[in-house]
Amino acid sequence: MQDTIVQIVFGWPAVGLAFGLALAGLSARRPALVALAALAAVPFTWYINGSPSIGWPVALGVWLPFLAAAEALRRGRRGLAALGLVPFGALAGVLLFLVIFQHRLPTASSPTVVTAQPSASGTAGPYPGMTFP
Repeated sequence: MQDTIVQIVFGWPAVGLAFGLALAGLSARRPALVALAALAAVPFTWYINGSPSIGWPVALGVWLPFLAAAEALRRGRRGLAALGLVPFGALAGVLLFLVIFQHRLPTASSPTVVTAQPSASGTAGPYPGMTFP
């Protein structure tokens, strides 16, 4: 049960909630919803903050534009507020891509293995002139 709560608070449901609240706030011109979206994005960005490859500058650079978007929407600048959602959407999109295609991406620990199929003449492979039995 505890694992499920952690996944909901820090995982993709929180990302969807934050982005949904932000879009609802933009469409309804309600800065309070965008500020609530910023609050909903805090656990996800806190989790990203612990990543050694991403770290705190990216996590902070994703969360602060939410607050800037709420302020821009309060001042009636809807286009500028929409730009404040781009960093969060970009980070979530990149992470979603990595999660979906993680089994297809090469890693440093898995060397590239080239397999060669011999042709009718007995030669094949990535390098010309090499013969394989």
